[in-house]
Amino acid sequence: MTRLLEEARVYGWHVMALFWPNKEAPALEADPNHAGELSGWGETDLEILVDEGRRQLDRQHEDLERIRGRSQVLLAFGLALEGAVASLQQSVVKTDDLGVWFLWVLALFAGAWSVLGAAATSVVRADMQMIHAAVLSRRKAPILSELAGDYAAIVMDGENQLATRLTNLRHAVMWLLVAAFLGLLTWVCGT
Repeated sequence: MTRLLEEARVYGWHVMALFWPNKEAPALEADPNHAGELSGWGETDLEILVDEGRRQLDRQHEDLERIRGRSQVLLAFGLALEGAVASLQQSVVKTDDLGVWFLWVLALFAGAWSVLGAAATSVVRADMQMIHAAVLSRRKAPILSELAGDYAAIVMDGENQLATRLTNLRHAVMWLLVAAFLGLLTWVCGT
């Protein structure tokens, strides 16, 4: 239950970040790993770590784009559902039943919350780190050990960002399903 509340809190912060440009939104702690000590590593081992770090960062960026693409599709479906539920207004007014009004308003709010979450997942800043070549060029040689340590340290932030966006997407889908169900109940009760 505590995890679900934490996820809902992070979801809310991401929705708020939609309206607060460049606002850093919190991330869930999904990757419990930490970078190890590299002092005894040989050059070959460090090169392997750098290669693995590059691959992991590349995968993280690809995964982020896939999640953003899915959330954009969800955003379109959510907007369409909101339009469909809003179009039930005539039926709701005709019934003059407080319960139907309540269902209809809940459906609109759940749909709006889903749409906002999908939009936040699409566009809110993802604080994923990367190795900046210009910064790297200012280091004193030999740099391999420091570079390997940097890769080992930054990949966890990316995993946390991905887990947060995937969780937000899951919550947005859940709210969209709730809105669809409440909209269906409104339609059934209103006709």
